[in-house]
Amino acid sequence: RREAREEAEKLGSQQVGHIAGRAGVATSTLSQLSRQGQRGGEAGRARKQAKTEVINLFLMAAAWGFGALLLSTEAKLELSELLIRHAGEQPEIAALATEAFPVPLPGMSLHDNYVDFETGGWKRWDGLLAGPAPGEGGQGGGPSAPVAGAAADGGAILIPTEDTLRFAFLSSQLVRREMPVCLLGGTGTGKTSIMKEILDKAGEAAGWSQGQLVLSATIATRGLQGFLESKLEKQRMGIYGPKGPAKKLVCFLDDLGMPAREKYGAQPPLELLRALLGEGGLYDLKTTRRKRVIDVILVGAMGIPTGGRSFPTNRLLRHFS
Repeated sequence: RREAREEAEKLGSQQVGHIAGRAGVATSTLSQLSRQGQRGGEAGRARKQAKTEVINLFLMAAAWGFGALLLSTEAKLELSELLIRHAGEQPEIAALATEAFPVPLPGMSLHDNYVDFETGGWKRWDGLLAGPAPGEGGQGGGPSAPVAGAAADGGAILIPTEDTLRFAFLSSQLVRREMPVCLLGGTGTGKTSIMKEILDKAGEAAGWSQGQLVLSATIATRGLQGFLESKLEKQRMGIYGPKGPAKKLVCFLDDLGMPAREKYGAQPPLELLRALLGEGGLYDLKTTRRKRVIDVILVGAMGIPTGGRSFPTNRLLRHFS
């Protein structure tokens, strides 16, 4: 909590114990799964490897789910040690320990590694920077590194780093599962380039359509709704979805924190997005009838709140990963 970008509400000892109890339940569930991997023979070894992979994936998901906003290396190490210790206390899980588990080398956290989908073991993110990236079109089953280079029109060059690899991989997994994603970072960190690449790949692979809008301080709610409705068509009575043959529509909203606050502190354009994400629809500006919106995924990017930028309300941010 101390290391998060935005200070969370104070947790009492009872709440901390509740969270620890949840972690215990999760590791106990994993131990139940791992019992199936104790049988002998080749099939048993295959099951054992599969259970090890499940444990490693769980640890990776828990590390990012609980500690994505941790800033210091010490805090990440502390969380990693806690998760591994809880997993190692389960006898059935400890019996599955292999060269691939547990992962961290001295001074490294779970955030410094990823689970390779081919082997089920751990590899370091910085290993992807040394040569061709595994993944789609590469060798192995890990994430793909963004290609360093310039756009055909002389656009900006994106140089892969550990951070761009991490967030590109995690964001692409969430978008593929149709979950809203928002990237937060300083100017020039590649947020827009990462998200555009993710959407381009998703559009090619799954036949999704996409739209992009850069928000400004002067954008009106009517203008934002007009942009969203221009990408939709009527599917049936009261229900609207992507135009044409597209199965899904992905809308990328850049500079999410730019809309100016009104007299009472609200950001009306962002309240429209909150209603769309939370209630699954919009209201017709002429008839005031509600339109249900389906098969639309919202993704965004925003800079650190400074100058004209402000931080969107938690009522909106809670919908994003």
